[in-house]
Amino acid sequence: MRKLAIVIIIILCSIISAGFYWHHVQQQPFLEAYGVRALSLFPDGRVVVVSKVPGTHEGFLSVYSPNGTQLWNLTFGEDGTYWDSVIHARVSPDGRYLGVMTVKRFMLYREDGTLLWEKRNPLSDELWSAVPQWASIDFSEDSRYVAFGLTDEKSVFQVFSIDGNPILDGTAEGVVRIKVSTGGVYLLTDSLFSVGEIGSKVLYYGFDGSNWSVEIPLGSPRSLDVLETSGGAYLAYADCGRGLSLIKNGTVVWSRDNGTCYWDVAFWDGNIYAGYDRGIAVYSLNGTLLDELGKGLSTPWTFLRGSEDLMALRVDLVTEKEETQVYLIRDGKLNGIWKIQGRYVGDHISHAFADYRSGKLLVGVYGEEGKPGRIYLVQVGK
Repeated sequence: MRKLAIVIIIILCSIISAGFYWHHVQQQPFLEAYGVRALSLFPDGRVVVVSKVPGTHEGFLSVYSPNGTQLWNLTFGEDGTYWDSVIHARVSPDGRYLGVMTVKRFMLYREDGTLLWEKRNPLSDELWSAVPQWASIDFSEDSRYVAFGLTDEKSVFQVFSIDGNPILDGTAEGVVRIKVSTGGVYLLTDSLFSVGEIGSKVLYYGFDGSNWSVEIPLGSPRSLDVLETSGGAYLAYADCGRGLSLIKNGTVVWSRDNGTCYWDVAFWDGNIYAGYDRGIAVYSLNGTLLDELGKGLSTPWTFLRGSEDLMALRVDLVTEKEETQVYLIRDGKLNGIWKIQGRYVGDHISHAFADYRSGKLLVGVYGEEGKPGRIYLVQVGK
């Protein structure tokens, strides 16, 4: 008995020293919804949900107060002229704007629901699917620019100033990620979406007319992140076959390959956090491996970025049923803050439809077959 108690104490101490502690194990969902396509948060805790009308392919958007009261919504469907559907939405970093993408339009709203401007979706005459292969909206960190990216049979991207002036637009084959900065837009492409072959490119189009591209032969792209410094912009690229690369001004500075699949990457506290299928590798900008977090905890690791913290997500497949786990990365440790039975709602490369702002975590979990998904709003403790 004494030996058993000692073993239990040792295990508990090991867990605490590893930084794993669960503030929230499970709670009642904030709401339920079918076919969740996007989740986003305003800084004051208002919740943005893009989901679909049950039994149809029509997507709609709803904005809720933190206590679950619906404040306003956007629905389209058939208006007598053409059919439309909400695809995606995202709140700007400063919380003043909401970018919305539909089958027919790119739009920007004030945070109170007032429409500021709308632009025609260049693929509107060709996009017949209510759920294209990929769609994304991204704001620059200063909320001065907004970018829309969309891939179905073709890919398009457009960048506007916040007052609606067109800055950049173009096409690229198989775009799967878009990132807009204060100086330009970065694109990540996957050849499987365009020509059915394995391969990837990282593209940059500057607002000043400059551009560059880096080709990744046999690449299977997963994610990118950008760090702007006084000495230039760095781009970190994660690939599920070619490893992790750091790129500066179109030149690959270094690459690292640990023989696994890299799923996501984030610049944080001056370092590079790279989520792979057995943990999180932490690299310095010069490519030195500084640490490995959660090593041995298999399945893809991906990130959520908040104004104050970096979050990591994974799905535990060891138990009989899938379990979504969310960790807070702080002081070089993984701190388990929330977990729920079920797999988090995400895209085709395991990136979650989720958000984290002002100490609040918004995440969705798939429902059982024929049932709605569950959306949770969790207050994260300090």
